[in-house]
Amino acid sequence: MYDTAQICENGHVVNSSFRAYPQFNTDHCEQCGAKTIHTCPLCGKDIRGRYMDSMSLSEFPAPAHCNACGAPYPWTTNAMEAYRDLLGLAANLTDEERGKLSIAIDDLITDTPRTQTSAVRVKLALQKVAPEVAQG
Repeated sequence: MYDTAQICENGHVVNSSFRAYPQFNTDHCEQCGAKTIHTCPLCGKDIRGRYMDSMSLSEFPAPAHCNACGAPYPWTTNAMEAYRDLLGLAANLTDEERGKLSIAIDDLITDTPRTQTSAVRVKLALQKVAPEVAQG
């Protein structure tokens, strides 16, 4: 059985055991100040947290998508939008390249058979853009 995770809208894990350790719950992220959530904004189901019988002290990664409805969480959507904004700064990419890279970004955020191909496509495109954009 899994506990519920509390994560800020930017993807910082606030509490991976929302129900077991409520004393660590906060309304806003201490790292960035963003509002925290513990349910999927689309379907309302709990965000899957740490396995309750686990004594693991390892870092808990924020899931990219809801395990109940499959929708991307806000931090996933924010990351995708940030990558697309970055593409907009690359003046030497054609519209066709931008379109392909926009699709590739979706594949990078999810784990699919196309993820590795998309990673190569993005890497090759970054070699073409200005060094400032490629390095972030």
